[in-house]
Amino acid sequence: METRANTTLIGAFTLAVLTVFGLFLWWFLRAGESSNREVYRIVFNGPVGGLRTGANVFYNGIRKGEVRSLDIDPADPRKVVAVVAVQQGTPISSATRASLNV
Repeated sequence: METRANTTLIGAFTLAVLTVFGLFLWWFLRAGESSNREVYRIVFNGPVGGLRTGANVFYNGIRKGEVRSLDIDPADPRKVVAVVAVQQGTPISSATRASLNV
């Protein structure tokens, strides 16, 4: 009877540890995906060599977001459309200009 109780206790402890580890892993992987981001669509009039999905977006030298996707503009194949997610509160207006620093 005693060995059965120990086996049950060890099994319950193992399941609890695996559950906690799974929750930690889920939290850790989602830590970078903050829901308080604003999404912007940027159109470049030429090649964007070196720009990749997942690349950092900087504002005055401070990391403020990342590139979510890159695609060619279907209306004009000479243009490249980049979708970026930037932290809320970043002072972006219609006068803000995007550029590439390679």
